[in-house]
Amino acid sequence: MRLLACLLIAAPALALGQEAADPAKKLDALFDARTQPGADQAQDKLLAETLKAQPDNFEVLWRGARWKAWQADGAPSAKQKSAIAKEGWALADRARKLKPDDAQGHYWAASNVGLYSQGIGILNALGEGIEGKFNERLDRAIQLDPTIDRGGPWMLKGRYHYELPWPMRDLKKSRAMLEKATARFPQNLRAQFYLAETLHKDGKHAEAKAALLKAKAGPGNDPAEFKRIGAMVAKVEAEIMRAR
Repeated sequence: MRLLACLLIAAPALALGQEAADPAKKLDALFDARTQPGADQAQDKLLAETLKAQPDNFEVLWRGARWKAWQADGAPSAKQKSAIAKEGWALADRARKLKPDDAQGHYWAASNVGLYSQGIGILNALGEGIEGKFNERLDRAIQLDPTIDRGGPWMLKGRYHYELPWPMRDLKKSRAMLEKATARFPQNLRAQFYLAETLHKDGKHAEAKAALLKAKAGPGNDPAEFKRIGAMVAKVEAEIMRAR
């Protein structure tokens, strides 16, 4: 709480143009503290102030897209999810235009495109041609650096192959991409959880249970993520137990 309080006090320094304030580092600290009271408002405020003063700040743009992806992922309704993700998509596209050879802009653009698709419905997204926009951004991120965000680009591609409707779904490809992420970054709890879902859907319940245990292992370096996926893990765990 002490760190968050300091950030909340220091945030207005951006508006005054004080060079001592590093908005990217502050946004990282706020993101790490995002489950603490006031962190949401502080991050929204800091983003708005910084982007008003520095609209072409690449480091702030992709972090803004990351924040929107987190908010969209936890949005209480599909309408809110798609609206927030659309904002994140726009921020990330601005970032990728500024630095087309940096994976961060492409990856967070793809993340928000995927969340937008979930919000409007996967079938609707396919009908609107959103799939091509998603893969264009994600494939570029994988080409540039698939290890960012603890193997996030691999994870996102694996989830893509899982979420596609039949007969487009490909569990073999989903597993291959998710295993790349979890092998390199075993602490990526969401990738472990997604792998468990893919294995469960493919009828490999014992392997799914093992992956799920890794997702439940502990918060690691991301307590907020651990807390968020807790309910999802419990639901899939119950399904696996019934299937055995």
